[in-house]
Amino acid sequence: MPDIMTEDAEAIADKLTRDTPKQPDHQRFRVEVRSGRAHEIVKVWYGEQHVAQYGIQRSSKSKPHNYIAAQLHLSRNDAYNLAKCPLDVDSYITILEDKREI
Repeated sequence: MPDIMTEDAEAIADKLTRDTPKQPDHQRFRVEVRSGRAHEIVKVWYGEQHVAQYGIQRSSKSKPHNYIAAQLHLSRNDAYNLAKCPLDVDSYITILEDKREI
């Protein structure tokens, strides 16, 4: 199973910010990114509900961020697929609904 690297963590935040769900009963995610000295903190809301939060380490080298999967309520494989595009925002919303996170 591939590692979730710094670029993947950033791609997930970008995807959740940028992509609009296609299913009419799904809402758009709201993502807030706060920068610190060594980390960026990414907070994710679905409607008014806070659903996830994770940190992205800043460094000159890309580092594994495998802990992000659990914070997004996903398997590591699903989190990697969310970053790399096979898993779209509608599928992520469905996973969250199935796990009763939203």
